[in-house]
Amino acid sequence: MAKVTIYDLARELGLSSSTVSRALDDSELVGDSTRLLVRSAAQRLGYQRRTVRRPESRSILTIKLYLPPSRDAYVHLFYDVAELLDGLQRGFGEVRINVLVCLNDGLDDSFASKKTGTVDGAVFAFTEADAALYARYESRGVPVVHINRVQGNRPSVAVDNAVGMETLLRRVALQRPGVKPCFLGFTPVSYTSRQRQTGVLAAASVLGIAMTAEDCFELESIASLDGAFVRSLVARGYNAVLCFNDLMAVHVFNRAWREGFEIPRDFALTGFDNAPVLDVAAKRIDTIEFATGELGWHAGCWLRERLIERQTRSLNLILAGEYVPGETL
Repeated sequence: MAKVTIYDLARELGLSSSTVSRALDDSELVGDSTRLLVRSAAQRLGYQRRTVRRPESRSILTIKLYLPPSRDAYVHLFYDVAELLDGLQRGFGEVRINVLVCLNDGLDDSFASKKTGTVDGAVFAFTEADAALYARYESRGVPVVHINRVQGNRPSVAVDNAVGMETLLRRVALQRPGVKPCFLGFTPVSYTSRQRQTGVLAAASVLGIAMTAEDCFELESIASLDGAFVRSLVARGYNAVLCFNDLMAVHVFNRAWREGFEIPRDFALTGFDNAPVLDVAAKRIDTIEFATGELGWHAGCWLRERLIERQTRSLNLILAGEYVPGETL
């Protein structure tokens, strides 16, 4: 029998070939009833899609990038969006991409609106989708990848928070024998904060350093890092403060200076992420390189392989962030 083509389906249904093609691609430019009609006819007539690579030079892919919502604008200072986008684009190489950036706030209308066209792939950076949104992408065969979130067997690339915290505590312990450390976490970003707290407690156990959950403080906001709080840490005998991230470390540094403390004379201080905010501190704070651009690059490479080269390689990659020396140990 002759091979059934898109044009055969179009003649059978009285539709244009472009409409049939969009329906088979699960485009949002085609309504659900038309999509169901085309799929039913394709199954009935024995239509089979070709499994050929898409030409890189002629492809323009639409990638949806989801970022975490936040009531506090400073939360988005935890990472560099421009660096993330650059890494994502470099991962796609010569393939041109159109990146649609949105907040993962539950108000996504990608599947209800026809204005944005077809979404070819989705990236969830520092956030994760709800079950309904995952189901929508899966039903349409749209590949999804996570950055700095590990969601079961879903494709992901992340930084090893536990190893990073262990590296920092080891560096502190080398400079301060008999160190008494504390950890400052951040409740609004509980996923990463919990991982880093678990990492520092595990490292303390391995290194024989006395440290328990009572030495870990979860803060609701950066404003909680006032002078009274910094004085209380020193009064309790802590001589090393390991912060959830660099923004928190910079606030501790500035508050300590205002209170008359000197770092690292009075206590050691570390951050995490190697964020641009470190430039506003008078001394360079010891930290761990988060490598936002590298995370984006791995996500982009995987999506390019899946969409252009039709590869089915899995992606569950954990990167070891490098130690970036400073002047605060």
